[in-house]
Amino acid sequence: MRRGAYLAGAAFAVLALIVASGVTHASVVKQSIPDLIRQADVVVHGRVTDTTSFWQGTTIVTEVTIDVKTTIFGSPGNQVIVTLPGGIVGDIGLEVSDTPEFQRGKESVVFLGNGRNGDFQVLGAVQGKVDVVGGNVPAWNLPLDEFIARVAAGGIGLEEHAAKPPGTPGGGGGGKGDKGDEACYLLCKIDWKRNGEQDNDGIYSPKLEDDQGGNWSINNNSQDWPNDDAALVAELGDSAKVWTDNAGARWSLGALNATVTHDSRLTNASFDGRNVVSFGYTGNAVAVTANWFYRNARKHTIETDFLFNDIDNDFGINVPESNSEFDLKNVAVHEFGHWICLGDQYNDSDFDHVMYGFVEVGETKNWTLHQCDMDGAQAVYGTP
Repeated sequence: MRRGAYLAGAAFAVLALIVASGVTHASVVKQSIPDLIRQADVVVHGRVTDTTSFWQGTTIVTEVTIDVKTTIFGSPGNQVIVTLPGGIVGDIGLEVSDTPEFQRGKESVVFLGNGRNGDFQVLGAVQGKVDVVGGNVPAWNLPLDEFIARVAAGGIGLEEHAAKPPGTPGGGGGGKGDKGDEACYLLCKIDWKRNGEQDNDGIYSPKLEDDQGGNWSINNNSQDWPNDDAALVAELGDSAKVWTDNAGARWSLGALNATVTHDSRLTNASFDGRNVVSFGYTGNAVAVTANWFYRNARKHTIETDFLFNDIDNDFGINVPESNSEFDLKNVAVHEFGHWICLGDQYNDSDFDHVMYGFVEVGETKNWTLHQCDMDGAQAVYGTP
């Protein structure tokens, strides 16, 4: 059953951050520390002792084991297991946006909700993990003990600011990216050093192949438009054209497959040889983009999907100034930016960018590209 717009914990990400490799592609609703506390079943300070990626059906997930050093809320015991989308298994990798990055040996304060399988999920997307470095919390410029005390008191002194995701001054917890010369855009990046592999410049930038970009389709398992394929085709087709027609880059999403499927099982990123826009449950995300790639094939994305979360959120068409619905095109244009390999930006100064990492209901600003979005697309693919 629909629970309505989940503003406190929604993100409209393109699920694209790998736990072991680290790329953030997400757009989230701003949340303060008190917001996260109100949602949390468990809040702990802990240290990552293990990360394990494995196939779960046709998708890849990663389990993160955290040894609890301090319990702030809840009764987690000595360890918590956090399940995240994405990871690398053998030669196949999956980047999922809106997912925080965890590394063995690193410490953080995490805000967790109960998952569906007895595990935990990070709340607030990348905002729900706050890095701890040398006994301090850089994102808040506070000693760890003081930060824990403020969280335990309900977030006293932490009310006025959104929890700071990666990409903000002092922010931590997740994705990496390659800033443009003018720090105007963010490109996706995978750091191969941890796997003993590295490109000449240390960056893996998955680029869509020509034939890959020309073959994408829609799976209409939506709760909002179950019998209106034409509306989805028109709106998503227009969303793709925002980039194809205006980015000024040698890139095109290509032709939309005219045949709309209706597979109710396609509710997560599925490695099936197709580039699909679908609907389902994405945890904290309003929408997520999943990039599949070969681990050893540099700059080669083999499949890209994205998923609208219409379980927790309501979507509408042309809904400026709505107080309850996310505009479908506004969300889709952002997600297609991740297909190009552009990352999220979270600084307030980036607000006008399509790739700004926060989204609100009733927002339609992403119908028009900012010059920085165009510059990013051209940096990846060049100009005609």
